[in-house]
Amino acid sequence: MDYQQAIKRPFVDLKKFLIGIALITGAITNFFVLGYLLEAVKLTLNKKKELPIWQNLDQLFIKGLLSLIIIIIYMIPAMVVAISGIIIGVIKGLLTVGFLKENVIIGILEGLEISIPLFVIASMLILISAYLFPLALIKYATTWNFKEAFRLNEIIKKAINLKYFSAWIVSLAITIIIVAILAIGFMFDLALMMVLTQIPIIGMIVLPIGIFVIPIIGIVAGIFISEIISLTLIAQVYTEVK
Repeated sequence: MDYQQAIKRPFVDLKKFLIGIALITGAITNFFVLGYLLEAVKLTLNKKKELPIWQNLDQLFIKGLLSLIIIIIYMIPAMVVAISGIIIGVIKGLLTVGFLKENVIIGILEGLEISIPLFVIASMLILISAYLFPLALIKYATTWNFKEAFRLNEIIKKAINLKYFSAWIVSLAITIIIVAILAIGFMFDLALMMVLTQIPIIGMIVLPIGIFVIPIIGIVAGIFISEIISLTLIAQVYTEVK
């Protein structure tokens, strides 16, 4: 893995970076970003280090939408188990205390206790899905064939490889580091806003910026940076893992 190239990649083209941050803030425009991330994966698979050009937005949207569907499908087992646990717990609670208003909430909470094993299983399935779907997305990006994302035999074979495990752990660690940096930045921002609000007029101007604008920009930038780095590292390993 070329860590230096992966870490530098989000910042090699400021214009492309800023477009990504701007688009990731919207619920609909976020699909363009998902498609763009897969285009970045495609370039990595072809041994190219630059970021892709923001073009063919209709195709980016479709690829982004399909990538989200792939992730959701991989999450279905976990969702089914979790929802089953909630339903069983609620029914058990209602049958225990009846439908009296003063007891129903307590009864439901107590009923959910019997579903703890199911919630543990659901958590494990989420972890497994999170481990597998990066490979599924890359598999899809190799040919842009939706069915490729569900070739489980090939995906699992790559997933149990130590190189992929290492890349996934490193990607997770990088994401955690970025989150920690953002958390520290938010605390500093909050402390600064508390000081500036003591200044007449200036405090009124900068307070909305400090409380809303800066945190939002920080979050979306962090997401974009971490996704580019993580998928670049995993795509580098993908070509090495047989």
